[in-house]
Parts: sequence; structure tokens; C-alpha cells
Amino acid sequence: TIRDQSSVRRLRLLDAVESQMFYAEANECESWIKEKRPILTSTDYGKDEDQVQSLQKKLEALQRELIAFEPSVDKVTKLAENLLERGHFDSDKIRSKSEKIQQQLNDLKQFSVEREKRLEVQRKFLEFMREVEDLHEWIGDQMTVASSEEYGTDVEHVELLIIAFDSFVSNMTANEPRIYQCIAKGDELIKEENPQSKIIQKKRDETKQLWDELKDLLTARQDALTGAKQVHVYDRTSDETISWINEKIGDLLSEDFGQDLETIQALIRKHEGFETEVAVLREQVAQVQSEATKLADAFPDARDHIEVKKEEAVESWTELTEKSELRKGKLAQAEQLQA
Repeated sequence: TIRDQSSVRRLRLLDAVESQMFYAEANECESWIKEKRPILTSTDYGKDEDQVQSLQKKLEALQRELIAFEPSVDKVTKLAENLLERGHFDSDKIRSKSEKIQQQLNDLKQFSVEREKRLEVQRKFLEFMREVEDLHEWIGDQMTVASSEEYGTDVEHVELLIIAFDSFVSNMTANEPRIYQCIAKGDELIKEENPQSKIIQKKRDETKQLWDELKDLLTARQDALTGAKQVHVYDRTSDETISWINEKIGDLLSEDFGQDLETIQALIRKHEGFETEVAVLREQVAQVQSEATKLADAFPDARDHIEVKKEEAVESWTELTEKSELRKGKLAQAEQLQA
């Protein structure tokens, strides 16, 4: 009938309109997906932390766009379903195109997840590298201080250096957790199979080695300052002994050997008292000599300096004993002449 023919024509017209709408919407979806795909499959994950952060922000914005885009794909799917239900003559192509778009959207979502992971992996790697570089620079600065060859000019000076060094060691100890946190972070990234694991392992091992070298330098500096103090104390003792000996030599310079028996005998008694006093110095010189031997063995670098001080003390002592014996002889001679 005419009514049936009209009805069929109307359905075909509807099919043609909906089919046109379907292809228009489908093409638009495909175009959008095609535009976004290269962004999500890009292998650019940033060369520094700022770049990574910028790429992460762009990805977050695109992920929001992706959520907002999903209803467009749902609309295409719905249009396809309507046409397929009515047995559209182009059903195979319509089904194929609808499924293809759905698959492309799923791929896009998967790429988005993958890119998010890769950017986070890159962020962790670059953060680790920055921390490592900062630490290596800091360790280098500490090594410069720990390698100092300043040992002070005297006991007081070296004691100030020891106080400053103790404070330096305390600061070092306070920073030790930073080293171990950085090493642990490296271990964690290697465990997570970071694509840059070889570089991470190399940097982690370098950090361990530098830290061990710094600790060795600290021990060496501590020993050197302790040694320097002992040498300075030795210097002070030697100088005091030499000064005392020179003072006593000065006492022997007198040309007064008495005019009569009474004054001569008084001078002899005075000289005997002097010899008793000087006997104490003999022990002091012996102490300087034995300390010199011990220190020269313990600190070979200071051996020459220690030997010079020891020789100075021994020479002064020899001069004192010779001059003392000379005066004693002259007084005895004067006494004989008067007797």
C-alpha cells in the first residue's frame, strides 16, 4: 500500500540521516584520537625535573580531556547500535567502525596510564641524580676541610684547631643519614627496575666510596691533630728546659772566686747547692730525650723537627755541665791557694 511504501521510505530516510550522523560523529572521534595519540606515545620524558613536571601537568590536562571525550564515543556507539538494530544495509561497516573507535579509545587510555608511569619513573631518576650531585659536591667541600695540613703554631693554637675539628665532625655525623637515605633510594630504584639502573648503580657506588674516603680522611686528620698537639707539648717542654738551662748558664758567668778562704768556701757551698738544683734538670733533659725517641717513632714526618729540639736541649745541658765543672775546678784551685 501507499502507506507502507511511505513508511519504508521514511525509515530509509531516517537510516540515511542517522547513518550520516554516525559517520560524521565517528570521523570526528577518530580525528580527535589521532591528534592525541602522538602526545601519549611520545618517548620524551623530560631531561630535567622542571621538564618532567611540565610534561606531567600536560598529561593531567589531557587525562581530564580524555574523561570529557568519553561521552562522544558513547554517542557513536549508541548511534551504531540503533542502526544495527534496524538492520541497516551498511551494518558491517558501521559495526567495524564503531568497534575500531572503541578500541582506539581503550588504547589511548592504556597509553595514558603507561605515560604516567614512565614520567614518574623519570622524575624519581632525575631527583636521585640531583640529590647525588648535591651530595658529591658537599662531600668534596668536606674533603677539602678534612685534608687541611694546618697543625697550629703552638699548644693553644692546635687546641683551637681540635675544638673546630670536633665541631666539624659533629656536623658530618649529623649529615650521615642523608648519605644512607640517598644510597637506599638508589637501591630502591634498582629494585623497581628503573630503565637507568646502570647509571643509578654507578652513582650509588661512587657515593659509598666517596663517603668511605671522607671517613678515612677524618680519622687521619684526627690522628694528625692529636700528634701535632703531642709535638707542640714536647716543643714547649723542650723550650722551657732549654730556657731554664740557659738561665743556669748565666749564673755561672760570674768571675767572682773570692778574695779570702772564708768567701771562697762560702762560694763553694753555694756552688754545691747550685749542683743539687741542676741535678733536677738532668732528669728533665733525660725526659726530653726519651719523649723525642717515642714521638719520632710515632710521627715520622716530624722526626727532623723533634731531633733538632732534642739536640738543642742536649747541647745546652752539655754546655751547662762543662761550665759548672769549670767553675767548680776554679773555686777548688782558689781554695788550695788560700789554704
